[in-house]
Amino acid sequence: MKHGLSIILWLTVGMAWGQVQVERSWLDSDTMMLGMPNAWHVHVMVPAGAVLDVVPSDTMQGLEWWGPPVVDTDSVAGGRLRLHVRIPFSGFDSGRFRPAVTWQVQDTAGSQSLNVPTPAVYIYWPKIDTTEGLRPIRPVLSPPPLPGRPEWQAAQRWWWLLVLIAIGLGGLIFWWFWRRRRQETALEKKLSPYEYARYRLDKLAAEKAWQRSKIPYYYTELSHIVRKFLEDEHHIPALEWPSSKLVEHLARHHVSGDLDTLRRFLELTDYVKFARYQPAEREHDTVMQWAREIVESYHKKDEMTAAEVNENTRRESS
Repeated sequence: MKHGLSIILWLTVGMAWGQVQVERSWLDSDTMMLGMPNAWHVHVMVPAGAVLDVVPSDTMQGLEWWGPPVVDTDSVAGGRLRLHVRIPFSGFDSGRFRPAVTWQVQDTAGSQSLNVPTPAVYIYWPKIDTTEGLRPIRPVLSPPPLPGRPEWQAAQRWWWLLVLIAIGLGGLIFWWFWRRRRQETALEKKLSPYEYARYRLDKLAAEKAWQRSKIPYYYTELSHIVRKFLEDEHHIPALEWPSSKLVEHLARHHVSGDLDTLRRFLELTDYVKFARYQPAEREHDTVMQWAREIVESYHKKDEMTAAEVNENTRRESS
């Protein structure tokens, strides 16, 4: 900087000039490379109530200030303050230099100049190794393809082909999931809740998900199948209710079924889904058996399904 930087610190209570003292003066580094940042630090003891005025010179040969001085209160003892002054600077000429700063302490009795020891800093040029000789020059790069040139047209064709392939794959995946969901929806409408629950349990058992380290998925699907069956079979929001409320509702309304098995089943599946419980290997088959028993016990056997009616009709006709 080519102009002076000044900072004034106002304190609260005045004291004698004999209490002004420079305790320490040092640099971050007394050796620095050209253009690197550095800072000058000074600890000054002043009486409370005095004003410290720090004015860096704007005609410092070889050095330049990077910012205004920063003054912080380091400690308070015996009615005096220890101030920590930090002056950032850098250098753009090689050699040995000393920062030039004017220090003044003002009080109601007058002004006093401080004699602060000025440390020297040595600035050097970065070392350049010329013994290795010239480094090899990289080969000239070919110009980028321009519109209208054959290579540009070929690149454009490949780019559009990749976009079309990506769109086609995305559409195929969407169609496959949509078709699969549509088939599941049609099957769910065609079968009774009891038949659809048995179908989904058989399908889940055939997937062998827990044997392929898909344990959370396996227990989540079992819980959804049983809750979906209870919801459709007994017309209750079993998918929305927590396990405790579901068990309480079935017990209070005396719904026919294996309540103890249902309670154990819901506790185990909830532990795996929400508490990250790692079940033993034997529990994987047990929880599937519990799900089948729950579906059987809560099935309204007095209401024959369409398949059962067709089967009875066939037997009577034969």
